[in-house]
Amino acid sequence: MKEDENLESNNTKMPLDEVWNLLQSLHPDIDIESDLKQKMRDIVVKVMSATRSTIELKFLEFTKFKSVQQNKKFFQILGFDIMFDEDLNAWLFEVNSHPSLNICHNAYSSDGTEIEEPSEVDERVKGTIFAETVKILISKQKSDVFELVYDSDEYASEFALYENVFEIYKKISGFKLGASISYSKFRKLSQYLPKSMNDALTIEMIFHKLKYSEASSMSLIIFFTALKTIAMKYEVSMSDLVAEVMQKL
Repeated sequence: MKEDENLESNNTKMPLDEVWNLLQSLHPDIDIESDLKQKMRDIVVKVMSATRSTIELKFLEFTKFKSVQQNKKFFQILGFDIMFDEDLNAWLFEVNSHPSLNICHNAYSSDGTEIEEPSEVDERVKGTIFAETVKILISKQKSDVFELVYDSDEYASEFALYENVFEIYKKISGFKLGASISYSKFRKLSQYLPKSMNDALTIEMIFHKLKYSEASSMSLIIFFTALKTIAMKYEVSMSDLVAEVMQKL
C-alpha cells in the first residue's frame, strides 16, 4: 500500500511514509524507491509465484468450483511482515493468511483500567485496505492506493517450473481437484515418467515416505518434493524431469 499522510505515530506503529522518512534520515544516500521498496516487491513476487497454485487449490476446495475463472471476485488479503537489517537487506519474517483488521488497541483510562480505543493508524490503514479492495472487486475500478506488484501471467515464464508442476498435479488429480491427492492418483504419475523411471515400487515408496504423517494423501507442496526426489534418485535435473513429463501430458 502507498504511504499514509498526516498520521502521528502511535506506540509501536507508524504510517509507512514516516518509516521511509526515518530510514532516509538515517541513510541519506539510499534510494527508497529503487532500493528498499524494490526489495519488498521482489519478496512479494517470489512468495506469490511459489504459493499461487496452493492458494488456488484452497479456493477450489472451499468453493467446489472447477476453476478460479468461475468466480472473478475471489480475493484474499495477505499480510507480509518484512524486516530490514542494519545493512538494509530485506528479510521476510512471515506471511499472515488472515491478518487482523482490528482497528483498536489497548490503552489505560485515568483510573488505570485497561480499555480498547480506536487506533488512528489502524483505522486509516486497514480502513483503506478494505475500501480499496471492495472498489477493485465490486466497482472494477483501478486503485489510487494499491500498486500492482504481481501478475501471474507476467511472471509465468520466469517461474515456469512451479506452474508446470501445478499443471502435472492438476492432470493426475483428474476431475476433482483438491488440496491433496491419494496414492491411486499419485500412481498415475508413472504414466508420464520416462521408462527408465517408471518403477511402481519407487513411486509407492516415495508416496508413503513424503505424504502427511497422519493422512493417506499428499499436498501440492509435498507433490513438488516428490518430483524433486524422483529427479535426485535418477540423477536428472528437476527442470528436465518436469519438462519431459509435460511433453507427455
